[in-house]
Amino acid sequence: MDAAATMPTRWVLASSDLNARARVLEAAGDADVVTTDATGFRSSLAGAAVLILDLDEGGTDALDELIAARAADEEPERVIGFMSHVDRELGRKAREAGCRPIARGRFWAHLHDEAEGPTDPSS
Repeated sequence: MDAAATMPTRWVLASSDLNARARVLEAAGDADVVTTDATGFRSSLAGAAVLILDLDEGGTDALDELIAARAADEEPERVIGFMSHVDRELGRKAREAGCRPIARGRFWAHLHDEAEGPTDPSS
C-alpha cells in the first residue's frame, strides 16, 4: 500500500461554533480536522479534501473567500455548507460559489455521509 493511501483525509471546518466543532471532530473518524473561523479559512486549505462552511456565521463574506480560493486554485474537492433551511437566497449564492448548501438539521443528521458524498453543489 502506498503512503498516500494510508494518509487520513483532511477536513477544514470554518466555524467558531464549539458545538459544530465537537460534532465534526466526532464524525471525522481518522480524518485530520482543522478548525478555523467562518471567514479567514483560506490559509488552512492546503491539502484539504473537504471544506465545511458555517454559512449562517460566515454568510456572503465566507462565499467571497471561497470564490477567491477557487480563483487561486486553492479550493478543496468537496465544499459543503450548513445553514438555516429558510435562507434560500444564501443557499442560491452558495451554489453559485461552488458550495453545496445543506439545511442544518439534515447536515448534522448525515454529517459523515455529506462530507464524503457528492461534490456537485446542485445535488
